[in-house]
Amino acid sequence: MYLPAGFIRPMFYSAMGVISLCLNGCVFVAMALSKSITKRVRTPLMNLCVSDFINSTPMILFAVTNMESNYPLCYFGLFLMTFSISVSSTVVFLLSVDRCICLYFETSYMKYVTNKRVRAMYVTVWIIVPALTYVRIGRMDAYNTKCLTMNRSYREVVFVCCAMFVRFLTLLFSVGTVLKMRAIRNRMPTVKGEFHNTIKLIFIVCMYQAMFVPLSIHHLIWVTRPDLMDTLELFWQSSTMMMIGTSIINPLLYTLRFTECRLSMLLIICRWNKIMSRRIEYKKKQLLAPFLVTRERQLPQNFNLSDFPHSVIVLEFVSEQEQHRAEMTQQTQAVSVIDVPSEVRRSPTPTLITVNPAT
Repeated sequence: MYLPAGFIRPMFYSAMGVISLCLNGCVFVAMALSKSITKRVRTPLMNLCVSDFINSTPMILFAVTNMESNYPLCYFGLFLMTFSISVSSTVVFLLSVDRCICLYFETSYMKYVTNKRVRAMYVTVWIIVPALTYVRIGRMDAYNTKCLTMNRSYREVVFVCCAMFVRFLTLLFSVGTVLKMRAIRNRMPTVKGEFHNTIKLIFIVCMYQAMFVPLSIHHLIWVTRPDLMDTLELFWQSSTMMMIGTSIINPLLYTLRFTECRLSMLLIICRWNKIMSRRIEYKKKQLLAPFLVTRERQLPQNFNLSDFPHSVIVLEFVSEQEQHRAEMTQQTQAVSVIDVPSEVRRSPTPTLITVNPAT
């Protein structure tokens, strides 16, 4: 599983770990600051960034020490890897279920799936998954003296089968979502909004499923044919390298799929260059201007309409707001106020007031 000891090994794992930690940290901050991405979309992606961030930590451990000779450190790295993989699998599964329900039951989804419930669901994941991970590998006798070599205990077989079942359900929900998206696109070719977010999220789910393919094959062979140890070692090495690669690719994938996240990422990286920062901030404001008007029905005070000559949506909404404000003013001036006598205002019992139309 590991590179041979020497100069190349610490350099490789240190570079991979530092790059992954920095990328996932920057993307997490960029996602948190994004306003054009809805919370239903932003919350699972931020959780995936945190799981990739945790998955990058064992790379630093691989670089600083020989994991095969240091069993406690190897056990700690194994716990972090298992924990991050379990969180990623659970979040991807919930994401596929969320998108499938969003397309098939849109009315019920918008009514019952609120932002608070989505946030509470992912908080529950971060509470339950560490407990299950500790139950899975909490006993050190569940593993041999050789690092990362699993014994065929009943508990381990149950957890492996559950993980494979969750990935299979994720694949089914993803296929159902793709079929529904094709039907919607054939019926309404110009559909936008939540539909485009679903396309982006399903693409991310498929990328994670591709990462889990070698690991799923390893688990399948381990459950059915444990005598094929050479094949198991091959798939375990390939799945480990896939996890290392995807922990770097996934943050770049988020920034490429979401424009505001990409601009926020560039703004974080290019903060030292004032000219480039101003250009990025201008593009970001130009991107957010229609969004803020359509969502909040008003422009912030620091927005100047002359800076956005091509934002037709902004000008249309502003003209609609001015027209609506003028109509409300005319209606207010046209309403006649009836002067109610003070005796009626003081009376505790309801009193019928008759108005003479001639007066």
